[in-house]
Amino acid sequence: MGPVVRPRRRLGARFDAAYGQGAALPPYDGTIGVLARLWNPVTGEIEVANASDGDTYNYFCSGHSILPDGRVLITGGQTEQGILYGEQRTAFFDPATETWEQGPMMARPRWYPSNVTLPDSHVLVLSGSENPTPFVEEVERYDVASNRFSTLGPTASWTARFLYPRLFLLADGTVARVGMERQTRYLDPVTETWSNGPSLNYGDRENGTMIRLAGNRVLPIGGSHGGLPTSSTEIIDFDDPTPAWTYSGEMAEPRQHLNAVLLPDGTVLAVGELDRPTSTTTPSMPPSSTTPTRARGRRSTPCSLRGLTTRRPCCCPTAACSRRARPAAPRRRRPRSIPRRICSQDHGR
Repeated sequence: MGPVVRPRRRLGARFDAAYGQGAALPPYDGTIGVLARLWNPVTGEIEVANASDGDTYNYFCSGHSILPDGRVLITGGQTEQGILYGEQRTAFFDPATETWEQGPMMARPRWYPSNVTLPDSHVLVLSGSENPTPFVEEVERYDVASNRFSTLGPTASWTARFLYPRLFLLADGTVARVGMERQTRYLDPVTETWSNGPSLNYGDRENGTMIRLAGNRVLPIGGSHGGLPTSSTEIIDFDDPTPAWTYSGEMAEPRQHLNAVLLPDGTVLAVGELDRPTSTTTPSMPPSSTTPTRARGRRSTPCSLRGLTTRRPCCCPTAACSRRARPAAPRRRRPRSIPRRICSQDHGR
């Protein structure tokens, strides 16, 4: 499943690989295509958009990002060779016309890449696997104006230990990689260089999720280290002069493979998780409640999972929104009218 987005004509979109169910996936024959579902949160209706035709490819395990004109950029996917074999192709989905279009070729095939949109509307594509080993180290940049991909210099290359790295665009234009590895890292798109940030207290958070809160705060939730999932969470404020990870509230149960969605009222909904490393039979657990402590050195508002109530709205720097933020609790003064922002990254993976 792809990200929830806000295209031009619909209020949400989801992409479903329609070629198989469960753990055993049949070979892709190039004829089944992909379905897009357009969701209207006002009416609650979900519309199945036009399926991609036989000229497209298998978008399973691809990356997604939103372009300035509302189209969705899909990068990579899976070849007919199967799991871990990446696709070099890209595609576009236009929610306004409900049509698919082939995109330009990337330099490297990628299975499970991550996309992040920059302030200039260019899109960086990181990680992914070309074949079972090793993972792709080169970072590519998509230029909207020229409709081309280019490869960043060798100083931007990196060796990832996990696929689908969690990426966040910070206010200064730096890209922060938060998890699943313990070491936080920063990529400067201008100098095309990496630098190290603070390390997570828990360690690696494999199969955990990381979500952005108000401003430049990020909250990793759950995940596993050493084979067993955790109920712990951590929080950081990248606006701090010396940002550091601090433990936040505990969830009621340990979780991994969960999703977290930041809602318009500043709450976070956490759904769809497993409490064992590779179990496909344990049911999804109901949301937990926890109260994260504030990030060090900042007056961060406490929040709680189920979700994660804050007194400030999401402030992602990539796009604007029209809805006024609503405070989670009564206040003496009226809250400021702050535009809600829609992120082009998939924060909940």
